[in-house]
Amino acid sequence: MSQLSQRLLNNLNQHYDKIALSFIEEGDLGNIRDKLQLSFEDIMALHEVMFDPNPIYTVNRNGKKVRMRFCASTLQSREIEDGIN
Repeated sequence: MSQLSQRLLNNLNQHYDKIALSFIEEGDLGNIRDKLQLSFEDIMALHEVMFDPNPIYTVNRNGKKVRMRFCASTLQSREIEDGIN
């Protein structure tokens, strides 16, 4: 996970709801960045903190629950075993 500076932590506290709502409605980080007047590096660091790039979810595969991990950078998922990240 990215280490945020104090300034970015303050931006996150101040703008979290705006960033989340804008991302859900627009999905465009460029527009969000322009609205909040943040640098590209700053908005990417905030995005990494707000939205887990590797979420774990459960699927039903042939009647068996299987845990999967999604990788946002490759847009691929892989099965994970309990206790293994």
